Amino acid sequence: MNLEIPAPSSETVETLLNSSPELLYEKIALWLMDANVRQIAEFFDQYQHVEPKNHDVMGLVLTRWTELDPKGALASTSDNWHDSILRSWAANDPDAAFAAIDRTSSSETSSFLFGIYPNHSDWLMRHLNEFPAEQRQSILLNMGLLSHSDQPEELFEFIESNGGGFPAVAFRDWVMKDPWTAFSRILADGKRKGARGGGVGEEDNFSIFVDTLASKDPELLQKFAEQAPSGEFKLKLEQARFDNLLKTDPAAAEREAMETTAPRIARQQLGAVGMSLLENEPERALAIVSRLLEVDPWALQQGKPLSAAWGKETDSSYRLMETLLYENPGETMAAFAQSGTLKLLNPNLPSVPQTWANSEPAAMGDWIDHQSDPAVIEPLSNVLSRSLLTAGDFEGAATRANYGQRSVLPIVLFEWSGQDMEAAMQWLDSSGMSASQIEWMKQNYIKKP
Repeated sequence: MNLEIPAPSSETVETLLNSSPELLYEKIALWLMDANVRQIAEFFDQYQHVEPKNHDVMGLVLTRWTELDPKGALASTSDNWHDSILRSWAANDPDAAFAAIDRTSSSETSSFLFGIYPNHSDWLMRHLNEFPAEQRQSILLNMGLLSHSDQPEELFEFIESNGGGFPAVAFRDWVMKDPWTAFSRILADGKRKGARGGGVGEEDNFSIFVDTLASKDPELLQKFAEQAPSGEFKLKLEQARFDNLLKTDPAAAEREAMETTAPRIARQQLGAVGMSLLENEPERALAIVSRLLEVDPWALQQGKPLSAAWGKETDSSYRLMETLLYENPGETMAAFAQSGTLKLLNPNLPSVPQTWANSEPAAMGDWIDHQSDPAVIEPLSNVLSRSLLTAGDFEGAATRANYGQRSVLPIVLFEWSGQDMEAAMQWLDSSGMSASQIEWMKQNYIKKP
């Protein structure tokens, strides 16, 4: 195989500075292959004042300059650029950079270390004790967040044994390299948590293992799921295996989900299948909800997070039911009514009936008229009545209002009589209530002129 060597660049500092911003990075990359230190310094000195500048170009120039003459780069630039230069120097030649920095300077030490973390974890493992004792804990924590290694198991053990906590990045690399020994470590340790790579939030070894394996070698998920002990880890592996099956053989995944009887697993699997059907086959997604409520009548409540502030995500079954309740409320609520779980809507998705009443009051009224359970009819009738009242349909609101213990009829009559007392009185007289009820309503809820 013959590799074509690019011809030397014909650019000069002047032509580069006059190049279009879109082409500058490509031109600089070629030019830097043959440029000497004097030329690089000349370009940098002028380009640093260009606005807007391409910071990727600046990074490329500083990296090359630091490769050729790091001390000269430091001496020729302002303090604003020393962080980038020290990082590049540490990445290129950690021993020389370490010998040159002022270790009493926290800024220089920090710049050096952030050049080391991603590229030279082996160097840090050898030299950790050369840093002041008060810095080592911070160094270990940053190694856990940023450091990679060709020997991730060794890096993992080093960070952990020296008090750096659970190193999530090293563990992910370990799973990528040797999932079987990483699996054994999970079985020995149980669940462990550490700072997320990038430093935002936390992640645990169960999730790292499952997510990494799902992207690297999903066919192995079944084998690990078979060997994992019962509990959270096994459930995560089973769900990842099922999610992969759903991608590769949707029909087989749907059959498996429909046959599952364990409520928690059924909730995960049926929720995933239903979500995959929502866009193109909503009728089948609704059938999934019916099966879900059959297997786990409390699925809506179980799938809802206790608090978003806890960072607990809703599961797929909850998202499926929530979506269908908003997009197809009549048929979905019918599925809830048929399973006897409609009462769970109020504490878990209280806005669903209100949304339906506002958007399709006639359809909701017709649906209510076909129900037989007072526990369903009363609260939904009140919701619809309030919606009609807000829309100014006083007669409709009064007719729909339930006469039970929590009736909203008094509110409707009070509002209606304030607008048209005669019409409110006429409706009340023809309502079919007893004479004593009518008189009581008139005395207490008809607004007097």
